Amino acid sequence: TEEIAEPESYRIADGHLSVYPNPNRGMLNIKYTPVNEEPVLIRIIDNRGRTVAEETLNASGLLTRTYDLQSSSKGTYLIQIRQGKHWRHEKVVLK
Repeated sequence: TEEIAEPESYRIADGHLSVYPNPNRGMLNIKYTPVNEEPVLIRIIDNRGRTVAEETLNASGLLTRTYDLQSSSKGTYLIQIRQGKHWRHEKVVLK
């Protein structure tokens, strides 16, 4: 059986992403190793589709960020990482 590769525009090849703890109580940690030198967009979206945090960082080695979501509503949040045309998504639950 021949495998069909996922289009490069829908994934981040070899980019390592850690989102923890999951579930968490408001302090969210994100670690990401960029795949190239393009800027990295980190966006956190709540279960209503609202952006609760967003920042663009220079790609220089391991990126480590902590976001304070303690005043945010409980529920499932989507973490989006974008680097150029590459995207990565993770879900996290806020208790």
